[in-house]
Amino acid sequence: MWFKRRRRQSERMDDPDSMSRSEAGLVLDELAFVNRWMGGISACRSQVVPLLRRFVREEPTRECVIVDLGAGGADLATQIAGWAREIGLRSRIIGIDFNHTICRIAADRAVDHPEIQMLCADVHRLPFRPQSCDLVVCSAFLHHFSNSEVIAILRELSALARGALVVNDLQRSLWAWIGIYTVTRLLSWSKTAQNDGPLSVQKGFHRKELTRLAERAGLNWEGPEWHWAFRYAMTLSAPARGYSDGGP
Repeated sequence: MWFKRRRRQSERMDDPDSMSRSEAGLVLDELAFVNRWMGGISACRSQVVPLLRRFVREEPTRECVIVDLGAGGADLATQIAGWAREIGLRSRIIGIDFNHTICRIAADRAVDHPEIQMLCADVHRLPFRPQSCDLVVCSAFLHHFSNSEVIAILRELSALARGALVVNDLQRSLWAWIGIYTVTRLLSWSKTAQNDGPLSVQKGFHRKELTRLAERAGLNWEGPEWHWAFRYAMTLSAPARGYSDGGP
């Protein structure tokens, strides 16, 4: 019964005033560990790198504008910056989080990547023009929202992205819940991670749900593909209208 429907309970990280800077830093360290060793980074790489290769092949001298929604500690943003550098793609990456404390920590952590800019903003009020970015990435982000909000967000982001929208999120299942519950109890010192990790899985998605949400948003999609550990990743296509005109 727990996993038949998505939970709607708020996570501690959904409240920007719930954590001190020290606890936020600890949570971001643990999230980076989970992303690296439990599939978040690799799931994104499977979708993002082919798109970056396409961008550099089609217009090798043009700067690619990438938005990373729910950027957290910028661990994914720095990975994307590295992937772009490896293939010779000029990039400008805008990491977005609604938590001021997390944005400041992320900016400090991304200091060696001048192509990364952190911006504190609400996904419902993004300060960008339509068709102003080449790629939008949502990693472990959409599960924070209700199905109706997810549909609205996907529509808004598809209008923002000239190239594609990449979604990577959690599979809702008993085994995924057992796994993250065990990891957070054995390896985490953060009460926030111990609360939010298992809850996030309960707020995650089944494959058919992601497919249906993409269809209801009116988008073309490839996937969702299953990735270890208990992740779904998919690329949602926006109209092909070339590269951005300079970015947000």
